[in-house]
This record gives sequence, structure tokens and C-alpha cells, in this order.
Amino acid sequence: MKMITLSVVFALATSPIALAQAQAVPNIRQGELLVFSFKIANSTKHVTIVDTANSIIYRYGTPGKVELEFPKNPDNLKKYFTFTWYSRPDMGGTNAGLDEYTLSFENNGYRYEIQYSHYYPDNATSVGIRISDPAGKQIADLAGDSKTISGSLLSLRDDERLIQRPWYEL
Repeated sequence: MKMITLSVVFALATSPIALAQAQAVPNIRQGELLVFSFKIANSTKHVTIVDTANSIIYRYGTPGKVELEFPKNPDNLKKYFTFTWYSRPDMGGTNAGLDEYTLSFENNGYRYEIQYSHYYPDNATSVGIRISDPAGKQIADLAGDSKTISGSLLSLRDDERLIQRPWYEL
């Protein structure tokens, strides 16, 4: 029975569909789980956030060529990321449904904010990354292609490896 189970698991993991899905999201290494990914609009670059056995990792770059990885050598006891969220159920009218999630971190004084927003009445989704310099001046606002989103930032809510900041604590 164990042999049959292992054979089925192996067959599913190596099926053309599973392999195609793994290849569709760039810069994920063996043993890592996808948290969230999207392609930068009008670019070949991707933002990829993965979950390793010990840490959350941010990667930016083209498929197969990571330009920035953070943290490079994670310490299991340090919280590198802050997760902020706001969710409002769709009550209609002026109380339209809205989800906003932000994963942020600092690297060499620069602040990175990976943002996701979904507005329910229009079914409009936006995604992107904002970068600010050490003085707090925004130096980049890169819109993502919402059609390329894989995974969900919401999966990070209540993850004890991150600093959690619900909207009512801001």
C-alpha cells in the first residue's frame, strides 16, 4: 500500500500540470512554497515571495536571474517583514467590499512595500511594489500585472514570523 501511495504522490508531483505550474512562477527553489507572485507590468521582471522551512523570502528579477533577494541569510529568530491588512465586507453602496494587504521590509535603509488591493464592486485588482529611499522619499512605484498574480498575501495573516499590523493599529 505504501508503494502505491508513493507512486501516486510521485505521479501527481511530476505530472505535466504540476510541472507547468511550478515553471509558471519564476525564482522558486526546490523545497520552497509559493506565497505570492506577480509580473511587473510591461516588464520581464517578477516579484516572488516564498515560504522556506524557516523564513519568508522576497525575490525580484527575471526568471532564473534574481536581482534582489531578502533576507539573504535569514535568522530564524528575527522578524524581517511587516504584514498590514484591511478588509471590509461588501455591504453595498458606500460600504463596498475592499481588501488591502501590504508586505513591507527594509533593506539597507530602503523601504519596500509589496501591495495588493481588491475592490469588490468593480472586481478590480491592483498589485505592485513601492520603494522609498532612506529619507522616506518614494523613488519607485512599479505597477504589477494583476492577471499574473499567483498565490495570496492573505496567507501571511497571523504568521508569527512577521510583525502583524491590522488596519486598526495604524
